Amino acid sequence: MRQELPAVAGNAGAMLRHEGHGAATVPPSLTVEAHKELGLGSNEAGVLYSAQASAIATTHKLMHLSDLHFGAHDPLVCAAVQRLAHRLRVDVVVVSGDLTQRATRQQFALAHAFVCGLGVDERVVLAGNLDLPLFAWWLRWGRAYQRFASLFGAQLEPQRQVGPFWIVGVNTTRPWRHERGTLSAAQVTRVAEDLRSAPALWCSSASAICLSSY
Repeated sequence: MRQELPAVAGNAGAMLRHEGHGAATVPPSLTVEAHKELGLGSNEAGVLYSAQASAIATTHKLMHLSDLHFGAHDPLVCAAVQRLAHRLRVDVVVVSGDLTQRATRQQFALAHAFVCGLGVDERVVLAGNLDLPLFAWWLRWGRAYQRFASLFGAQLEPQRQVGPFWIVGVNTTRPWRHERGTLSAAQVTRVAEDLRSAPALWCSSASAICLSSY
């Protein structure tokens, strides 16, 4: 992992393209003015970034992990990630699914010990398709999330505000399927409403984050 400034794709205002016409170069002075209006700067590599977002990133840190696959994990890598979390003094950690390889009790225990070992009090953990029992298939009828919930909580679509972060979790798993996540129309509508209801502060100067496990 490496820390980078939040980048803005492309060079905003560098080119204008009109329908039916080729690209027209924008005068440099106009480009600079546009960047100032948008609150954008550029680093040494010439990549645009938001100075406001950069300031937030230096004072608040979110660590996003996914597909831990305990049961097929590398202990050395896990230990290195824990050291990194402690060194960065992460404010919130988000784990977006597939904590385990086969959803066994032992694998969940290992995953829970790892997440706790990150030393981060604020945690948002989502279940992935591999976190539903495969061999204990009978649990899928009414108890599909029992092992996950016993350690990580029964809320499958958690929402959390931590500092400047507005986090919206989405459950893409289905008890009757072991692979391929999906979103229902109702979930899409709900997420859109949740993001619209985010306080103005999060919409203008911080980060609204929607997370799911495929």
